[in-house]
Order: sequence, then structure tokens, then C-alpha cells
Amino acid sequence: MNKNYLLAVLCGFSVLAVITVNANQPVATVESCGGLLPAGHVFEFDIVGTIDTTGAETDFQARIGLSENSGQNAELGDAIGPFVECVSAVLK
Repeated sequence: MNKNYLLAVLCGFSVLAVITVNANQPVATVESCGGLLPAGHVFEFDIVGTIDTTGAETDFQARIGLSENSGQNAELGDAIGPFVECVSAVLK
């Protein structure tokens, strides 16, 4: 068998495997990230950001604000981390 043909077939299988793995991962949304918040609370959130296109590269900055209306924000600090990480990934 021709070495170039074999190499092309193997590369094709590698690319197909990567595409299949990426296609099977669900796309996160802010709503789906909400499922990572602790149950039994009502949260309010805001996302404020800027996109600066005046330079050679686009600069994106965002701030995620999250509060819990019962005043238990301090006790929930570690529990909201996964939500913040998830939303940060959605924004990028």
C-alpha cells in the first residue's frame, strides 16, 4: 500500500475523531449554567462588558455580577464558583 495513501487515511480518521468528540459536547448557555447554582435560592445576575475594536486586536472585558436576595452571599461564595466559570466560558 502506498505510504502517502495510508498517511492520508490515518490523518482523516484522526480529524474525524476530533470532530466527533467536539460535536458530542453540549453547548453551554447562561440558562444551562444556572443549573450549577445551589437549589433553594433566587439569584439575580448581570453581565456588563466592553468590546474595544480600536486597537490591532479586539479587547473583550466582562464582569459577571451575581447576588442572592436573602443576604446569604457570603455563605454561598464557594457554591457559585462553578456557575461563574461556566458563564465565563460561554462569554469567550
